Amino acid sequence: MIDAKYDHVLVPFARLMAKELHANADKGDRPGWLSMTPSMAMLELYYHVAKLQKAVKDGDMAGVREYAADVGNMSMMVLDVCGGLVTFSGDPNAPAIAGIKTMVDRFLSWRRPDAFRPDAGVSFTRPDNPAWWPVGTNLLDADQAEQMVRYMLGADAEVATCPAKSA
Repeated sequence: MIDAKYDHVLVPFARLMAKELHANADKGDRPGWLSMTPSMAMLELYYHVAKLQKAVKDGDMAGVREYAADVGNMSMMVLDVCGGLVTFSGDPNAPAIAGIKTMVDRFLSWRRPDAFRPDAGVSFTRPDNPAWWPVGTNLLDADQAEQMVRYMLGADAEVATCPAKSA
């Protein structure tokens, strides 16, 4: 039971949302959407609203059901990315931190491209063993990489676009 007064509409809609979440689980589940900035999440929401709008215009009831659930899910994701969704963990700060941490971890484990050429006079000998190929960076530690990711995302500006986080 969600809210007895509205269960007759909330429960079926929540089931549609869950069905769409499961259908799209290969896109990364919660860690995937938490890696989005609020701006990226809003663009995804607009994209799904456009699909819903077309389905409504075309009288495509299957599309209306699917895209209405997608819009509901995207709205939830926007709230989560902005840190406004209090989950069962009870930690309202987890979403924003988790998204940036995921990006930092991915950056630090990124395999350098084959065309990798260091600059500033640094020499590099290609390793014989592919497992020894460099990943991430030796220029930044994890804290510095997080600062870089926050700078790239304009994270300070992005966080300011969301309402204050509350429990």
